[in-house]
Amino acid sequence: MPPADDDGEPLESEDLEHGMPWQDLMSRKETDLDPGKWVDGAMLTPERLAKLPPAVRQAPELAQLVVSRSLENPSFYEGGVFGLTGSAKVFVGTTDKIKDEYELYYIIVKVLSEKYGCFMIGKQNVGDTVNVTCRDKRRIVFWKARGPGWVGFHTRQFDRDGYEIQVRQRKIVRISNTKVL
Repeated sequence: MPPADDDGEPLESEDLEHGMPWQDLMSRKETDLDPGKWVDGAMLTPERLAKLPPAVRQAPELAQLVVSRSLENPSFYEGGVFGLTGSAKVFVGTTDKIKDEYELYYIIVKVLSEKYGCFMIGKQNVGDTVNVTCRDKRRIVFWKARGPGWVGFHTRQFDRDGYEIQVRQRKIVRISNTKVL
């Protein structure tokens, strides 16, 4: 039975799409952190700035990365910021803190362990994509990106059949009704 919306109606595959290209999620637009400015179509207000965690607010470059990517639940993590955008988990940091691919890979492995509870049994690198297979047969895909002054990745998880999933209260729930991978 396909997933249903709040009204109990079955969801169609287009209802589950995030609606924003992944490259747009990882891109950076020039902004400053003055209240009253527009960032990605949203007004940057003192209330929004106040919602940022103190560690992020104290680092203007990180705050700018959070606001320009509309990250939900941002938290300071390994010299950068970790948050959510839809069903994707996103990490972004500045290149002065994360200097090379080795440091970024260390953060990817830490996210696998701490955020996904994944014991890696297989890994495949294809360009800027890292596809990991976990012991419980989940597949977690990381899309890496780099821009002027920033580096990061976004990640989503899939079941063994290629459907996007989320783990809710220790149960795997498919959030797509068509294969993604």
